[in-house]
Amino acid sequence: MSYSWDSPLHKQWVKKLATDLIGMEINVLLDEWEVPLGGDLAEFMEKGISKSDRVLMVCTDNYLARANDGNGGGVPYEKLIVRAELIAKMDSAKFVPVIRDQVAEPAIPRFMGLRRYLDLRDDNHYDAALEELARDIYGLSTKPALGKNPFRGEE
Repeated sequence: MSYSWDSPLHKQWVKKLATDLIGMEINVLLDEWEVPLGGDLAEFMEKGISKSDRVLMVCTDNYLARANDGNGGGVPYEKLIVRAELIAKMDSAKFVPVIRDQVAEPAIPRFMGLRRYLDLRDDNHYDAALEELARDIYGLSTKPALGKNPFRGEE
């Protein structure tokens, strides 16, 4: 999971999301769980992004500012890694923008272009959004089965 350390409350929310996904048998790499005190966060970011099938990018106003302006913390560093992967494979769905704590209209970092995102700003819709995310990670479509042709046999 890619996120900015906006506040203790935000870090707690990210940890809850990660814990809920683990409860659905989805392995999650979270810095707090994977990097010991004194550990190398840059190495964690590099290895975590490169070996993960999907990367959730929790897009808050602070995350967007750091990703778009390139200032402060690990977000600009992760941007370099993610952008390189997107250049190599433009049609990749590996990176999933998750909208959280944004005041204005939902937005994702400019370097991501136009991508479908998951809106998790409203905690009242958390469970439904979590299910949508898990289904997507597992590759389970919600598309209904093709119905019967009502015109077959009329010829």
